Amino acid sequence: MKRFSGIIVVLLFLCVDICAQNREVMVWGIPFASSKKDLIAAIQTNAPDAIIVDVRQQGNSLLWRANGFPDEYLRFDGFNVYSAAAEFTSDDKLARAYIGLIPTNGKKVFKLYSTVKKYLTAKYGNPESDYAFFKSPYHQKGNENNTWAVIEGKCVYSAFWTVPYRKSTITISIEITNDRQVELSFVDEKAKISSSVLQKAN
Repeated sequence: MKRFSGIIVVLLFLCVDICAQNREVMVWGIPFASSKKDLIAAIQTNAPDAIIVDVRQQGNSLLWRANGFPDEYLRFDGFNVYSAAAEFTSDDKLARAYIGLIPTNGKKVFKLYSTVKKYLTAKYGNPESDYAFFKSPYHQKGNENNTWAVIEGKCVYSAFWTVPYRKSTITISIEITNDRQVELSFVDEKAKISSSVLQKAN
């Protein structure tokens, strides 16, 4: 009986591990490692008039934002997007994505960060690394949520998730930047990309 119970436990652990490795990582509504063509189609479906810049010289990247920028924003899973970028391998597979999220309705960037963190935790579990502190002179008690600390680069709010994905590993991270945005990043640790120069998309 004990041996049988032990086999069940082992099978359960294997099932959890397999499920974790097969977890789908989605970016802009498409699976990670999708093609550039697929990402462009997803962007245009979400925002038909979005401005998209295709980078082909000395690299392979994509930049996009709302047509009415900076007065209008794109949307990503319910969040307002200031701008976004993606980098691809030489065969056009998505390797990295960077999405700049901004607060809305007068909310502070700290509230947005907390909301995005909860969103990612619900999808991928607790972060592997999680930092939330202010550097001097904003480290004193009572200086929490200090916007000046953000502007001056004295705010360290960041969290990281490592997600096994197909034959690679995707590092998902968020951080508060000094321009009062929350940058959401997806990076394939094994994919190879090169530097880029802007070129207008067709």
